[in-house]
Amino acid sequence: MIIFNPKQIVQLQYPIMAKTEIAFVLSVIAVGLAIFAILFTFIGLGTVRSAQIYLPEQIRQTVAFEENGNVKLMGITGTGEPDNPTLITRAGDYAYVLTVINLGKSPHQLYIDGLEIETKLLQPDDQDTIMVVPKKPNTYHYYDKADELRMLGELKVVQVVPKDSLGG
Repeated sequence: MIIFNPKQIVQLQYPIMAKTEIAFVLSVIAVGLAIFAILFTFIGLGTVRSAQIYLPEQIRQTVAFEENGNVKLMGITGTGEPDNPTLITRAGDYAYVLTVINLGKSPHQLYIDGLEIETKLLQPDDQDTIMVVPKKPNTYHYYDKADELRMLGELKVVQVVPKDSLGG
């Protein structure tokens, strides 16, 4: 019959580590936590993304040609002015989508000078959609180009600055 001392069993299962080994283990844990904190901060700032989390911004407006003695462009949706509205969009990689409807009795064609963008020739009750991606702030004039070049209004491209870059 073999008799074991309980202290010997505990010592065999859990040997005591030297102070240098304890210091090494604690330093590895500290370095691991520091790396985790750095990665968490780096990823949390949004600098690492596997997919785009924001959809590209689009500005959508609808205008319509109308004839009441003279040709004018009427703001339908997304514009602040009813007659020959000043159309406003952002500079940069932002799409400006403009739907143009002809509610008049004769053909019309919207032309934006400087951007060289135009709708197709719109017959009565016809519509067309154009997309503009202006890179720099500027003011462009838009015209009815059906019979002659008749200026109707302006398209303003503005630079939008984030609020946090204003310092307030």
